Amino acid sequence: MAKKSAVKKPQELKEASFDFSKYHFDIDQKFKLTKKQLKILKTCQNPDTRMIILDGPAGVSKTYVAMLIALEKLRDKKVNGITALRSSVISADSEIGFLAGTIDDKMKYFANPFGQKLKELLKNSDVEVISKKLLDVLPVSFLRSYSFTNECLILSESQNVMNESLFLCASRAGEGCFVIMEGDSQHQNDLGKKSGFKRFCEVFDDKESRDNGIHYFKFGVEDIVRSEFVKYLITKRIKENI
Repeated sequence: MAKKSAVKKPQELKEASFDFSKYHFDIDQKFKLTKKQLKILKTCQNPDTRMIILDGPAGVSKTYVAMLIALEKLRDKKVNGITALRSSVISADSEIGFLAGTIDDKMKYFANPFGQKLKELLKNSDVEVISKKLLDVLPVSFLRSYSFTNECLILSESQNVMNESLFLCASRAGEGCFVIMEGDSQHQNDLGKKSGFKRFCEVFDDKESRDNGIHYFKFGVEDIVRSEFVKYLITKRIKENI
């Protein structure tokens, strides 16, 4: 899915044959947003907002909302591209072993959720353009020495990132960047005590952070929209503490 090699030089120019200034697309929003989701979008439209943190259980549409925000900023020419970041931590009880191929081949499994959201929000022709020319999917472990400008950065599954790497991701944001971190600080954690996301959320959930353009949003079971079945599963898990 990555439009350029994951080992590209920082801020490598977009393909010369593609003129982003002349590219226009519409967002096909099929799902009705909740009041909380609408509040998040309104916060992101404020020019003083630089970063948002979305924290909540499975099924509250964190990745959907993150991609919707990123696409709105791309459509409105607030940014020139989207860079989605993922930890290479595997959410399973055991490792699956070595993944063959190039770095793009290895990352395609982590990139699939972003591609799915593009398909939910765009026409097929726009999915093709954006996924190949305006979207990168990079592993967190490759970010040292990167510096982005005028880019929307999305860190997905933030609970699978350690404290130092969370700051590494956020600190790549140069002028004109917008940062979205989304994850589950309570339940979907494959790093155990090594995860830095819960503490990161606590640190930046204060007035000083909001005054500096960082906004934290907490979702609960009541915000689950995937299905009533998922809402029951998560409710039962919390009730039984498993």
